[in-house]
Amino acid sequence: MTNAFKLTERCSLALQSMSFLAKEVEAVHTAHEVATQLGVSANHLSKVFHRLSRANLISSVRGSNGGNHLARVRSDITLLQIYEAVEGEFSFGKCFAGKNGCESDGCLLGKLIERANLAIYNELSQTTLKQVSSRKEKYCIRDKPLFADEDPAAFHHSTNTGREG
Repeated sequence: MTNAFKLTERCSLALQSMSFLAKEVEAVHTAHEVATQLGVSANHLSKVFHRLSRANLISSVRGSNGGNHLARVRSDITLLQIYEAVEGEFSFGKCFAGKNGCESDGCLLGKLIERANLAIYNELSQTTLKQVSSRKEKYCIRDKPLFADEDPAAFHHSTNTGREG
């Protein structure tokens, strides 16, 4: 069975990597370290990190102990901000069937798609990175799950960034 709502791989990777960074707000991680933990391509993750950086969601630290960390307090970052950083502005007007110019009044599904989009928008805009990074659930990108309680100490630098919350 297929889901009506799907995230792109890029968006899923952005959400998962941001959650990873949010679990250790005092640490910096290279894209390679995060990619290894998530079991994804470091090149792909670097492109996602570039978009997150342009949206001022992550910052980079240069040098031998450099890497990436959250640019803001995790309680001030919403899932919608992460989504829009990599996918562009959330759109309410897209036809569920992929048609251009479809009006909801003439749509077979009526206002259902409009209400579903609004519900998704509200959930993404009201859910913070702090809320999702506090969960004990496993990461779901790689074939072999990475559990939140696994020791990530081998994959980060102990540089203090001064961001808590």
